[in-house]
Amino acid sequence: LVGNKVIDLIREYRTYSKAVDSYGPQFLKKYVSAVTGRIHSRINQIGAQTGRTSSDSPNIQNIPSDEEYRSCFMARSGYKMVTIDVAGCELRIITDMSGEPVWLAAFNNGWDVHSLGAAAVYPDRWKALADPDCEFYKSNKKCKCKGHKGKEKTQIKALNFGVIYGLSWKGYARDSGKNRTEAMNDLLMYRRWVSTLWAYLDNLSDKATWSHESRTTLGRRRIFMPPTTE
Repeated sequence: LVGNKVIDLIREYRTYSKAVDSYGPQFLKKYVSAVTGRIHSRINQIGAQTGRTSSDSPNIQNIPSDEEYRSCFMARSGYKMVTIDVAGCELRIITDMSGEPVWLAAFNNGWDVHSLGAAAVYPDRWKALADPDCEFYKSNKKCKCKGHKGKEKTQIKALNFGVIYGLSWKGYARDSGKNRTEAMNDLLMYRRWVSTLWAYLDNLSDKATWSHESRTTLGRRRIFMPPTTE
């Protein structure tokens, strides 16, 4: 039903309706402090099952990335709002754990791991999108090529972060809009690119299947209950 004017209007209405319900007057009424006039979200250091941080009251990490939303959050007079993040945190951790040589070389030399992935999975397309003075093809560093900021880069980012959380070809196809053959071909190229990482993830999965648990590098354990049979 894509392209049907009535259906498209309903989808658009639902999108805006959800935005108003989530971040409209009720959001302000519920979460803006009557004392300070500010939002005081609660940050949970290890609140998510994956071990990542989470937040609630409200979930400040789930604010849409569009500028029309983010620009509404401002520091009070005399203060600045600072965003601090470890670039590719999950990728760096899994690289250390798996010993993947491609990513070890990338992080040790300051190369752009996402561009490297795009060049490996879409070699001809990535080269065709490069400007004549592309910094990536000179030094493997992040470049400013307009063509290298499109869907190919976005899809590789989704793969780089997604596969370490169990992304399947079905999930990748759904998120990227590709058909089964295209999605599976991309994953095959990706697997060849980081074969050591892929083998390590397969081993972790197999181990968790029979042991019903997984552990962090510091020994924190997550238990998986085995399926019940009747």
